[in-house]
Parts: sequence; structure tokens; C-alpha cells
Amino acid sequence: MQLVGLACIYKSSDYQEAAMGQIVILLLSYNLPEKWIVAPKSYWKKKFPPKVKLLTNDEYYEQGVRETAKALDELKKFCSSPECNQWKFALKLKDVKRFASFIEGESHLSDDEILEYETSIRGEMTEEEDDELTEDSEEC
Repeated sequence: MQLVGLACIYKSSDYQEAAMGQIVILLLSYNLPEKWIVAPKSYWKKKFPPKVKLLTNDEYYEQGVRETAKALDELKKFCSSPECNQWKFALKLKDVKRFASFIEGESHLSDDEILEYETSIRGEMTEEEDDELTEDSEEC
């Protein structure tokens, strides 16, 4: 069948030299060993690696929030689907009521956890500010 296709390519062209060149290229590309094709690509990637753009702190935080929200939505959908055995999950959890409320749409964090997180962030910020102040005072 492929041979018939190649013959059709050759016979359908007015410029038969170009058609023959196209057939030769097709046959060569089809029959080349894969390592001959992969080797130049890997050499090119080693020689000219793609430029990596580093995230800023704000972009990192935004991406974390976005991906966490997306993953939590996927988890809710999976736990609500018939594919999920909710009783099996419930047996492994410490707080089944909290899991059920999460499935129903409430937050996955308690108020105490949110408060603890916010105070830990403020604590880190004040430690950094204290370090900056001590560096400034040492310079004077």
C-alpha cells in the first residue's frame, strides 16, 4: 500500500525530479534509526539549553494559592464521585466530621489553623525586619 502511495506521488507530479527527491526523503526519514534523530536533538539541547525564568516571591505565592485551590476542587469532585469509597477514607481519618464538611463545601482549614498560620508569617516577617535593623545599626 505504501509502495502504491509512493508511485502515486511520482506519477501525479509534473516535476518528477522533485517528486523523486520527496520520495527519497520520505523513505530515508522512515527508515533512519531513531538514535540518529535523537542524537542531534539532545546535542542541540545541551549546546543551547532553554532559558529558565525564575519566579518572584509574589508569583510563587500566587501560583501556590492557585494550584492549592485547584487541587482542593479536584479532591472535592473526586470524593463526591461514585468512584471514591468515602467510608474507606473515613476510617483512615482522625476527624470524620471535618472531612464531611469539606466535601459539602466548607473550608479545609479550621479557624485555629488560619490564626496559627498568620501569626507564624508575622513572626517570620518580624524576625527578618529585626535582622535588617541589626545590620543597619552595625553599619552605623
